[in-house]
This record gives sequence, C-alpha cells and structure tokens, in this order.
Amino acid sequence: MVFDAKITLDVSGFLARMEFGLVEFNESAMLGMGVFVQTWKQTTIPLVPIREGELRASAEPSVTMEGENIIGELRFHAMSKEGYDYAEIQNRRTDFKHPRGGQAHYSDKGLELSQSELEGCVQMAFDSFR
Repeated sequence: MVFDAKITLDVSGFLARMEFGLVEFNESAMLGMGVFVQTWKQTTIPLVPIREGELRASAEPSVTMEGENIIGELRFHAMSKEGYDYAEIQNRRTDFKHPRGGQAHYSDKGLELSQSELEGCVQMAFDSFR
C-alpha cells in the first residue's frame, strides 16, 4: 500500500486567459504543476518523521492529466520489518512521538504550506510559452 496525497488543478479557468493552443497549454500546465509538486515535496520533507530516513527518502512526486484536470501527487512508502507500509500510519497517528523530527499529518501540512505557490508555478510555465 502506498500513501499518497493529491492536488487537482482544473485548467479550464486558465485556458480562457491564454493566447495559445491547447497542446501548448497542456504542456505548460503540466510543467507548472511539476514545478509546484517539487516545491510541495521540498516543503514536506522536513515535516516527515525520521528514524532512519527511509520514509523521507521515499517521497515520489508525479503529475498526470485526467480530462481537464492536472493531478499532482506526492507519494510516500516505507516498509516496516514486519512487512507493512507505515507511511500512512505515520501521517495519520497523532499519538506518535517524533524525537528526531517530523510530525503527524506531514503531507497535509506540507501541501497547506506550499499551496499558495500553485497558481504562480502554473502561470510562470504559461508565461514561458508566450
């Protein structure tokens, strides 16, 4: 099991403001979301609980397009010695102590801290196509 958090960008609002074709638009929107997902990852990593560093190292950003939506995802996965993926458990459990750093709800908090940059990242990518 892989724990992932997603953010969806409905590109139809941006499309109405752009002056170039749909192909260029989609490419630039994907690029902008890619920049944002990397920002989200960098903001989130310090919030991820650390014991040996496997969970922090497992962060995988990805960008896909579904219809008019661009989906940015940040996935975490780390296997315990017992054979289960503990990424979601670490994210959701508020009763765990993290003496070496990190916190519960690390993915949500990382997204919250970086979300204000989403439109700027996408706009920057659009501007590069003009």
